[in-house]
Amino acid sequence: MDERRKYGRVKTEGKVTVNVTDLLGNAEMAEVSAIDISPAGIAFICDKDMPHGAPIKLTLNLPGLYVEKDVPVVAKIVHSQKMEGKFKVGCCYVSKEGRKNT
Repeated sequence: MDERRKYGRVKTEGKVTVNVTDLLGNAEMAEVSAIDISPAGIAFICDKDMPHGAPIKLTLNLPGLYVEKDVPVVAKIVHSQKMEGKFKVGCCYVSKEGRKNT
């Protein structure tokens, strides 16, 4: 696989709250398990497939990784692949609490 990441990833364990709104405006919230994180994005394991390009809201709670507790960020799904009955989802950050990434 072609490695296109600008930043290295750090393996982690922690809970992430994910808020997903579908095209009909239906919102769903779930707590998922983070598996790795970088300055550009995060990957987590969840029970449902998530559509590529979908915007999501995340609340990060990853103790020990120099991040504040319960950090709200907006991200978009860049991949979702089935693994052992669950889905590994990767997303890139779009903004943190109203501040756009540059």
